[in-house]
Amino acid sequence: MGTIYCYGNGEILWKVFNGVALIFGGASFMQSMMAITSVVGILWATTRIVFGESLGIFSRTWLIPTFVIFNLFFLPKTTVHIVDKVDPSFRYSAVDNVPVGVVFFPALASLLSYVVTDKVSQYMSPANDNS
Repeated sequence: MGTIYCYGNGEILWKVFNGVALIFGGASFMQSMMAITSVVGILWATTRIVFGESLGIFSRTWLIPTFVIFNLFFLPKTTVHIVDKVDPSFRYSAVDNVPVGVVFFPALASLLSYVVTDKVSQYMSPANDNS
């Protein structure tokens, strides 16, 4: 889904995304994280309700948005493609099982900078350059 263009140090990006994939790739980590956050959330919600907070307001302002954001950004997994335009020893690599929320924004920023850089180098080349 996401392609990240870089100009050097693509191997470092590959290592970073591999680390993220190791953290979020296993079902056991996600189940543990969901269990811990659910227990903490339920305890906090119970405390808030006991001390006078309405359950309807609580669910609209915290529970539902948190649930939706987590399910949209961290549960679906995708493949991130890393393309290094400078380093001849590291041209391309792919990393699987990276959450969409972690890949989407860096890939969007990378694509924007890649397109701008390509257009600038295309139109700002010297007049006697035939390439």
